Amino acid sequence: MEPKNRAANWDRSEKAHLISILDTHISVIENKECDRVSKKRKDAAWSMVEEKFQAKFGKSRPNKALRDQWKRMKIMAKQEYANQKPKTGGGPPPLASFMLVSKGE
Repeated sequence: MEPKNRAANWDRSEKAHLISILDTHISVIENKECDRVSKKRKDAAWSMVEEKFQAKFGKSRPNKALRDQWKRMKIMAKQEYANQKPKTGGGPPPLASFMLVSKGE
């Protein structure tokens, strides 16, 4: 088995441009329907994204690479959002409220 050729890393500008391209096609690409018509629309949208991306950067990023990058970017955004949400339940109370309670007794 041959080793897999590794593609170049994604720049911030490439990721930003991918998001801007996807912005116009997001309703089709993120559609949850999985029938034949929806799949054809999604494939056509991804082909247009690939053409626009290649026109801007001149790099040939395959359709699958664009889809995989979009999937990774969504996962990372969800993880960042989950880390920013306040945690609830369990653990010791914050130090300031603990001191107020102990002074009142």
